[in-house]
Amino acid sequence: MGTEEAKFNLQKKLEEFIDIAEKQEMFGAATNIAAGSKGLQLIDAIRAVEVKFGSKLSAACHIAKHPTDPISDYLVFANKVIRDQKGDNPSISQKGDANIVVFSNPTGRAIVREKNNEVLLMTYYPFHY
Repeated sequence: MGTEEAKFNLQKKLEEFIDIAEKQEMFGAATNIAAGSKGLQLIDAIRAVEVKFGSKLSAACHIAKHPTDPISDYLVFANKVIRDQKGDNPSISQKGDANIVVFSNPTGRAIVREKNNEVLLMTYYPFHY
């Protein structure tokens, strides 16, 4: 396969993943997090919303890198891990003025960022591989 053909194939695959991200509405910040939420209050607030990616390109890249079966259910799986109260205790770390919260259970790990009362999915990766 030549370089041009490889570029074409890669571009076509990326467009397919972007299409999935758009159809499944996989991007857009959750903005109804209470100001100043910390600790368990922050975890509960994140679990109460549907967590998505910040952009369709981010969603497309992540669903390509960490596929689920079916790929269209990527956010469903990520949000199940986030909402699973029987999984590992979520960890919270501070990165500047953002909170990074890691949720995990036996099926996968989801990493979420909260900044200025907006929540975004940074990544999710399933443990089935």
